[in-house]
Amino acid sequence: KLSRFRSHSRIVQNFVLVWLDPNIDGKLNDEHREIVNQVRSIVSNVKIYSDVDKCANFLDKIKNEKVFMIVSGALGQHAL
Repeated sequence: KLSRFRSHSRIVQNFVLVWLDPNIDGKLNDEHREIVNQVRSIVSNVKIYSDVDKCANFLDKIKNEKVFMIVSGALGQHAL
């Protein structure tokens, strides 16, 4: 699905995509890696976290960038 967007998109600057997913735990499988590569063709700054606290610490430090977030499952309620 993302390949359709790639042909019509530009790289988004001054944005960070933060992906919070406890199942990644520092290891990307082939599917995750492909998704990250496709997303990076649109948003060059992608951060991946499996720990809510580390993710929150990163978000607290952001000053002049807008954030896109992908939050997996039940973490959505806890993260927000």
